[in-house]
Amino acid sequence: MPRVQYRDAIVDHRITNMIRRPASASQTWVIMRESPSMPESRSQPSARSLAAWQRYWLYQLPGIVVVAALAVVAAQWLSLPPWACVLATLLWIAKDAALYPVVKASYQTGGPTGPASLIGSLGTVRDTLDPIGLIKIGPELWKAKSSSPAAAGDVVRVVGCTGMTLLVEVPQPETDG
Repeated sequence: MPRVQYRDAIVDHRITNMIRRPASASQTWVIMRESPSMPESRSQPSARSLAAWQRYWLYQLPGIVVVAALAVVAAQWLSLPPWACVLATLLWIAKDAALYPVVKASYQTGGPTGPASLIGSLGTVRDTLDPIGLIKIGPELWKAKSSSPAAAGDVVRVVGCTGMTLLVEVPQPETDG
């Protein structure tokens, strides 16, 4: 998996797979630590790709019904055999199945949005965090809460969120030794 060096932090792109969505908005987002007991399984489709597949076919269902109805009406007017209606509908379904790999990405949902998308990001303290204050991430100011005090100008890492409040920690400096 690719890693990106950002200032003094290493951001692992697998982090979106380790973030668990809370059951309600009042709960806290948490980062699950990856353990060796969590092998990556490629034999079964992920929940994300299964949801995309279901979403795609639910959007295609009205079109399939319309094509089947038009085939029946055309068969009545043109005195076509019933197998022609079935063939037209099956060809339409085959077309949808053939196009799915091309459009699959547009039916997949992304990772977390809002404050949860900032987990793992670095920010700069604007107002002293003792325990609540403001931090700046990119051009945005966010309300943040820290378990340890941080002075204005300190760099903090987002470790979670509760509602619209980010939970941050002051990264420990790495020591050579």
